[in-house]
Amino acid sequence: MDPRRNELDVYRKRKTFDVQEMKRFVEEEEVTKMKEEFWKRLESDPIFHKPKYRVNPRELRKINFARALRIRNLNTLDYQKHNNDILVSGKLFE
Repeated sequence: MDPRRNELDVYRKRKTFDVQEMKRFVEEEEVTKMKEEFWKRLESDPIFHKPKYRVNPRELRKINFARALRIRNLNTLDYQKHNNDILVSGKLFE
């Protein structure tokens, strides 16, 4: 069985709308761009890649702590630019 497949795939194939169009309708363009930039930075950073071997719980805690610190230090978001826009700052991590 393909690990990328799950029970929702049946419903995803039956959808009658464009997901990207819905995203543009629900979110402001600026929010979408911020999210995309954030996720691209995470994907490009090796610390966020899936481990190639089985990790014990102690190692996993260390990895997750390092990931949390990396996210904190990314400085991806320009808070000065968006601090007055509640929609942008409130929808970023939804």
